[in-house]
Amino acid sequence: MRVLSSLSTIYFAALISLAMFGCSLYPGGTSGPPPGLSVVQATDLGTFGTNPKIVGRDGGYSGVFAGNVVWLYSDTFLTNPNAQGQTLISDSWAFTTDFNATDGLTGFQEREDSVGAPTMILTLTSAEQAFNTAHQRNPCR
Repeated sequence: MRVLSSLSTIYFAALISLAMFGCSLYPGGTSGPPPGLSVVQATDLGTFGTNPKIVGRDGGYSGVFAGNVVWLYSDTFLTNPNAQGQTLISDSWAFTTDFNATDGLTGFQEREDSVGAPTMILTLTSAEQAFNTAHQRNPCR
């Protein structure tokens, strides 16, 4: 598993912020989309293959970073527990070099933890991890 440098982590955090909140201010202080922007066509690509280690994901935002199309997801349900014993993680991510969606998207890759489970892009703080560990097999009411 390759560990991201702190600079890469900052770039990914910026990408997440843009994906989740978008850009609302443009040059000149106006808000909304830039003048003349319109959607000409949208095509439903249907479903395509996913990592068999993942049961399902919520959300899905993409952007280009470092020559890859990076996909960011919110809640992610894992087929098997990750290294921390969790089958639900609060976020996950995948990337591909396939920029041509007209024929579907392929070549997705994901970073994996020590047991081969997909990793979160925003890791838990020590306090969040401690909370999860304390409540792992004792559901909160």
